[in-house]
Amino acid sequence: MTLNYYSECATQFLQSYLPRNYHQWEIEFVSTKKLAGKCYLQRKIIQLSSNLIEHSNFCQVEDVLKHEIAHAIAYTYFNYADHGDFWKYLCYNIGCSGDLYAKYTQTVIQKPKCLSFNSKI
Repeated sequence: MTLNYYSECATQFLQSYLPRNYHQWEIEFVSTKKLAGKCYLQRKIIQLSSNLIEHSNFCQVEDVLKHEIAHAIAYTYFNYADHGDFWKYLCYNIGCSGDLYAKYTQTVIQKPKCLSFNSKI
């Protein structure tokens, strides 16, 4: 499946889960092999690895995308930016595994760290 296809899926997910705010968020594809995805909370950008898309099936990419959208929901509506219990609860409610690491092919890449204005990264 193409990046265009995943871009459309991401937009549909954002419209479903952030109906009043989806238009504020952007989806970007980056060529990193270190992270499956990343959510930049202050900039309202969700990045997905094109490498993940190239080497994964739809369900794996969807899980990473929903992982990032759970961060967007948590931050947009609740000002919450961790991988804690509340975030995991949101993950389960939107159909995401809540895993912190994405596994595909023979590679394990770290799932994203959410960056916020008070992040020390």
